[in-house]
Amino acid sequence: MTRPLQALTLLLALALVTGPALARDGRRGPGAGLRGALFPPEMLMRHSEELNLSDEQRETIIAAIQEMETNVVPLQWELREQGEKLRELIEQSQVDEKAALAQAGRVSGIEAQIKQMHLALLIRIKNSLDDEQRARLDELKSERRQQWRGGRKGGPTGQGEGPRGDGPGDENAPPFRD
Repeated sequence: MTRPLQALTLLLALALVTGPALARDGRRGPGAGLRGALFPPEMLMRHSEELNLSDEQRETIIAAIQEMETNVVPLQWELREQGEKLRELIEQSQVDEKAALAQAGRVSGIEAQIKQMHLALLIRIKNSLDDEQRARLDELKSERRQQWRGGRKGGPTGQGEGPRGDGPGDENAPPFRD
């Protein structure tokens, strides 16, 4: 296998492993810079009382989440199927470059659709909040970042726990994961 083809194979395999996770949380990769301007649904759920979300806001957010889930689940199935086909193509001793690249295009297209749906959800959530709620969420994210950068080894508790209290701290974990 030629070096460029080996590199492509490695990149595609990496995309297959990390793509669904990127589509799900949007916290890593090229779009990671957007995370500071948007609010993950779990953060709103965790702080809903503090934010004083109205019934209308809750309904809007729940409807947006349900719509995304309804649309994304079939795409996730398709992504798995198409990813498996790509894996089978690149595992051949002689890879049909044209077929593998075409299949990679299909996989990338599905990943892009999922990411776009996730971004649309985050935008709808942000747009459903008022200025005061957005400001409070920004404060919460900033507080969380300070906890992570405050020099306490092992996470926010300083007790060697990870961001969710489930093991060793990860200094590369998202600082505002709530």
